[in-house]
Amino acid sequence: MVALADLDSTLMPSALSKPIRQETMRAVHGHGPEIAVSLTEKLPNTITRIEREMIRTALRANQGRVDATAKALGISRKGLYLKRQRLGV
Repeated sequence: MVALADLDSTLMPSALSKPIRQETMRAVHGHGPEIAVSLTEKLPNTITRIEREMIRTALRANQGRVDATAKALGISRKGLYLKRQRLGV
């Protein structure tokens, strides 16, 4: 990409394929994707959003396997089931 780019152009992350972007994020941060939160948001709304995204990410990473997802999140299978029901995941 760099060799073919125009002089003084900016290469954006969107020019990379999704798998390369994901691996780059892991390499830079030392772990998976991150989520930013506003410190001025209401706490219950923020916690709900974080839980929902963590569950979705863990389900994708574990190919939808509930037992593996619950273990990765450090909660019981029943706890995951209840959270999914409450959060609509």
